[in-house]
Amino acid sequence: MSALTHLLLSALLAAGAPRVASPAPAASPASPSMAQRIGALQHASPAEVGAFLRAIDGATFEEGTIGDFRVLAPDRSEAPTLLVTIDPSGRGFFNELYILHPAGESVESQVVETWGLRSLAGALADLAGDGRMELIVPVALTPYRSGTDPVATWRAVFSPSRGQYVERSADFPTFYQAGELPRIARELAQAEAALPGAFDRRPVHRVEALEIERDKIQRVLGRDPNAGLGQARQWAKSSDPVERTLAIGVLADLEDAAAQLDLAGLTHDPDAQVAIYAAAFRTMRENRHRR
Repeated sequence: MSALTHLLLSALLAAGAPRVASPAPAASPASPSMAQRIGALQHASPAEVGAFLRAIDGATFEEGTIGDFRVLAPDRSEAPTLLVTIDPSGRGFFNELYILHPAGESVESQVVETWGLRSLAGALADLAGDGRMELIVPVALTPYRSGTDPVATWRAVFSPSRGQYVERSADFPTFYQAGELPRIARELAQAEAALPGAFDRRPVHRVEALEIERDKIQRVLGRDPNAGLGQARQWAKSSDPVERTLAIGVLADLEDAAAQLDLAGLTHDPDAQVAIYAAAFRTMRENRHRR
């Protein structure tokens, strides 16, 4: 895989949008039902889950590419659902969450793109109080440059709806007001305390990434639809390519016309990574608006 292709794929992984795969072929009439097959995985090993995924999807799911899995077994009126965290790159980046729902004798699969979701611990909670589990998963807000550069992330909430999980973060303001915003404030205070005497810009970038996460929540909650706009526009003109990379994710998430002009300008950035990411995020933004 070329370096440019890898960069583009990494940018696409940061989009966080769920996608739905086609149903797998129907099982043999003599086979257990798909609901039974999924339910039987409740106490399976990662190798057995990988074999099940290979059988229904045809893709390669080796044991090491599976981080964690859960079988959600709701009341008898609903079929069990299989959740599996996947490392598609084989490099320890668990950036996909497979969700499989029985559909008669076949299965419908959904993929939610996440960021570093190796474990499902803490990723399931009944936030709506209706007995069904919401998914709370880390989603990348900005592109990935290297292991030393920060990626701004936030925890998005997905709710079950008609056999799929749909992003409904704005429906859970208490989750963000009582938990996420105070956590970010604490982490910001700690990060800002590390700024004096820093020998490089990594502590500065850490602060900026946390500010992006905080501003995203403010936009989702409807407090300020342009939260982070001014800062992102400044970063877009920075001499620091890391700041210009951080700006991409924010600009692509805003509706402001000036933000979109800045994003378009970054597609011609002298830094190849910045230009490729800006083009990818701009395309993904346009695709979202077409839906």
